[in-house]
Amino acid sequence: IENLSRVFSLDSVTFRYSSNNPAVIKNFTANIYKGETVCFLGRNGTGKSTLARLLIGDYKPESGSIYCALSKVAIVPQNIVIYNDSLLENIRLQDENIQPVIVEQMLCECGFEKFLQAQPNGIYTNLSPGALSGGELQIIGIIRALVRNSEILILDEITNNLDIVAKEAIYSILKKLKGKCTIVIITHDISCLEISDRVFVFKKDYISEICDSNAVSRKIKALETIRKEVLL
Repeated sequence: IENLSRVFSLDSVTFRYSSNNPAVIKNFTANIYKGETVCFLGRNGTGKSTLARLLIGDYKPESGSIYCALSKVAIVPQNIVIYNDSLLENIRLQDENIQPVIVEQMLCECGFEKFLQAQPNGIYTNLSPGALSGGELQIIGIIRALVRNSEILILDEITNNLDIVAKEAIYSILKKLKGKCTIVIITHDISCLEISDRVFVFKKDYISEICDSNAVSRKIKALETIRKEVLL
C-alpha cells in the first residue's frame, strides 16, 4: 500500500502515565490505512483507550512518533450526553453550518426513520436525559461525527452494555460506512471481528496484530490469542 494511503503511522510508540508507572503502550509500530475498519481488541486496562487518545493527540508519547494524515478525526465515547434540547440540536450541537436536512437524512440512514415518523415535530422533537435507549444514544454519537464529515471515526467501547439487537443496529451502520471513512473500533466484544479488516489484540504486556485476510480464520486466531485475556 502506498504511503499516501496511510491515515495513521505509529513508529516505536511508548507511553506511560508517569515515570513511576510501567509503560501502558510499549514500542508499538503500526500503520492504519484510509478506508480500513481496524479493531483494537482486548480486556479493560490493556491500553486500548490510551492508544486512541494518543491517536487524536490528547496524550503525547514518551518516545516514538505518531503521524496523522487527515484532520477530521472524531472520537465517539461510550457515554453519550443528551441535552434538554431538540433532536436536531443534540446532533449538530448548536453548529448552524450543519443544515437540518443533512441531519434528517443521516438519521434516516442510521435507522431513526420510524422514530422520526412517530414524532409530530420530527427532528425538532425535544429530548431529555433518559429519552433514548443505550443503542439509540450510541447511534446519536456516530451521527454527530458523520454530519461533520469526519474522515476518521474512533469508537470507544460503544457496544458495551448493549443488548444483541442494539449491537446489531450499530454494526449494521458500521458495515454501511466501510470504505467511506476510516474506522477504529476499541472494544472487548469479539463481535467486532466480523466487520473488521484488521485486528490488533491488546494483552497485558504487548500488542499483536492478527495477520490473516480470511475473516473466519482471523476470528479463530484472535480468539486463540485472547482466550485467557478478554472478557467474553
